[in-house]
Amino acid sequence: MIVLSTVAIVINTYFQILAAQDRLRIARDNVNAATRILKVFQDRIGVGTATGLDIAQQESLVAQQRASIPPLEQLLRQNIATLGLLLGEPPARLTVRGGSLSAIVPQRVSPGLPSDLLLQRPDIRQAEEQLHAANARIGVARAALFPSITLTGYYGGESQALGDLFTGPARTWNIGAGLLQPLFAAGQIRGGVELAEARTQEAAELYQKAVATAFKEVRDSIAEQTNAREALIAQRARERSLARTAELTRLRYDNGAVSLFEVLDIERLLIAARLEAIDAERARSAAIVNLYLALGF
Repeated sequence: MIVLSTVAIVINTYFQILAAQDRLRIARDNVNAATRILKVFQDRIGVGTATGLDIAQQESLVAQQRASIPPLEQLLRQNIATLGLLLGEPPARLTVRGGSLSAIVPQRVSPGLPSDLLLQRPDIRQAEEQLHAANARIGVARAALFPSITLTGYYGGESQALGDLFTGPARTWNIGAGLLQPLFAAGQIRGGVELAEARTQEAAELYQKAVATAFKEVRDSIAEQTNAREALIAQRARERSLARTAELTRLRYDNGAVSLFEVLDIERLLIAARLEAIDAERARSAAIVNLYLALGF
């Protein structure tokens, strides 16, 4: 699992770089847009359709947005340096290219993922090797202890079969105080796997605990990516709504129906929404990586 964890760290660092690039791009676009508006106000003051207060407020906004760029550039450099450290490469030799995170990471996890994918997890492979070393029949033990189910349902969410392992009336594992407790009875595991020797019983217990842990991690990761996807959808909808509101507010300002303060306020909300959408996209991407990690990819 150490190798998989390291790969996940590298991937998430790359996602952080893309997110920093997106934030920097938005910040520069905001500066350019605010500068254009300032030029319009400067042209208008000569004909009496703008005031000195309008110009002062817009100049303040331009300065504020310019001030946001150096910290973002520094954050980008730090993320690239971190990636270089992880890859063993000098940051100057790294050329980071990529579009948006949505173009790199699937929009949703595929439905119908089989639980057999978990058999490739290093901890389960190790537990099976220990069972084999204890003279247990792997095929029989796997049939008795490893649930063969579908992990994901529609839209990549948790399947009912996976939920039933933990919440159904015939659940395989009891979960109490955050601990997974395998269910045993008089030296036997369900399915009739004989555990005459203590060594075999111990190996079987470790195997079932590894399986239970794997299914729990997958279930948690599926829930994480589902919640992150829903949060991103909501955030993108908020961004679109604020963009439309900002457009209408600027039109009303041009017609003298609202003050410049109202325009600047909605612009501030729109900028914040765009940045929050980037964070939501990065969180969704990280959640999918965590799911792949739980699956043992």
